[in-house]
This record gives sequence, structure tokens and C-alpha cells, in this order.
Amino acid sequence: MSRVWVADTCALLEIRRCVVADDGKHVAARKAVFAKLGLLVAARRLIYPKEVWDELKVGNAKLKDPTQDLAFDFAERYKEVAAMSADLTIVHDLIASSSWHRSRRRSLSRGTPAPTRSSEHSASASTITW
Repeated sequence: MSRVWVADTCALLEIRRCVVADDGKHVAARKAVFAKLGLLVAARRLIYPKEVWDELKVGNAKLKDPTQDLAFDFAERYKEVAAMSADLTIVHDLIASSSWHRSRRRSLSRGTPAPTRSSEHSASASTITW
């Protein structure tokens, strides 16, 4: 079985915030990250819901210079391979199996405050194993 990563819109946009180069060449560093993500797509190890492309397209249309939108450029480039439509049952099963949701359910059943997503995950990607 191989692990497949499922990225949402926030995960791709988070790259802009998280990838900062010491030498000030942030764009080049971010392009390198997206190139490596492209390798995962080519290996069929990274997918995203087709709605990710839709959401990024809306944001891209609002930019003064849409050519600088690396997240949309990535989603557009790999749309035919990585953008997947998912049956709602699959989405439900994926969400139900995520560690964040399991820990949240445990916390709620014990009456303790539930952890916040941001404190547990720096990016919004989940995995499924086939």
C-alpha cells in the first residue's frame, strides 16, 4: 500500500506564509516547494479535491498580477492529474479517520477542551492509504 496525500486549499496557500528563504529569495524557495509537490503528483502520491482549483481560481481572478499566484499555477498545471472528485462517503471516511478528529472526539467525550486545528497541524493535508 502507498500513502496518498490529500491537500486542501489552505495547505497550498500556507506555503506562501511558511516558506521564507534566509537570503530573501522567497519566490524561488516557494517555486521549489511546488516543484517537489509536482513530483508527488506525478508519482500519484498527492491529489486535491477539484474544489481546490475552483477556490484558487476565484482568488486568482481578484489579484492585480495573477501570474504571481504560485498556488493557482500549481493547481492549474496539475489539474488533469491531481484534481479528483470524491464521493461524499469517501470524504466522510477520510475526515472521520483523521487524527485531529479522533483527538477532538476523545477530548469532547472526556469533557476537556478540544484541541484547535491550528495547534496540531501547520498545514491542512490529510493522508489516505490504498
